[in-house]
Parts: sequence; structure tokens; C-alpha cells
Amino acid sequence: MTFRPLLALAALGLLSTSASAQLHTVVGPPVVPIGGDLSITFSNDYPGKFGVTSNLWRILDAAGNEVFAPGGAQFSLLMGSGGWFNFRWNLKDQGGGTVPPGHYRLEVQYDFFAPVDVFPFSVSNG
Repeated sequence: MTFRPLLALAALGLLSTSASAQLHTVVGPPVVPIGGDLSITFSNDYPGKFGVTSNLWRILDAAGNEVFAPGGAQFSLLMGSGGWFNFRWNLKDQGGGTVPPGHYRLEVQYDFFAPVDVFPFSVSNG
């Protein structure tokens, strides 16, 4: 009897892992010129509905400082099977200023317990 809760927790962990493995993020271009946009596309290849909330993805500079996180209000992207969502970041920081040239990364976490996926990119003068 004491093993049933452990089995249930283990099964739940396996579901989270396999669901996260079916969610994809595509980021590009690898070098974004000042005045350009970084395209971020989230897609769901999982047979059910799945998503990502705004507090689980952000953009950081080379020093690890957060320069952008989507919106002040939290939102959730819930995608059905085969669904996708595209966001275009205009290289503006939280204060509305253009970020300087340099190395940055997008961090995405599809679930609170999932690993963080990291997507490096650069911003250039042109």
C-alpha cells in the first residue's frame, strides 16, 4: 500500500517528461541587427493540449541579467496538438530602450519541474 503513492508520483513525472519532450521552441535569426526582430516560435507536437506561461520564458544578457520578460500580466499559451504561437521581440528591454549589441539568450521552461532550455543569439550593429 505504501508503494502506490510513489508509483503515482513516478508516473506523473514520466508524463511531464514526455510531454515536455514534445514541445519545441524555434528562435532566430542567430544574429539580429539593431532594428530587427527576434522570432520565437513555440509549437506543440504532443497529442493533447499543452502550453507555456509567460513567467516561464525570458531573455537575459551575457551577464545573466533579465532584459525582457513578456508582459506585466501573466498569460498562458495553451496550444492544441499541432498548435503553435509566434512572438516577435523588437529588441526592447523592460524599460522600452533598445538593448545594446552583444550576446543574449532566451530561456524557456515548459513546466515548473522541466529543465530550462537555452537558446543563444546575438544582437549586432547591422
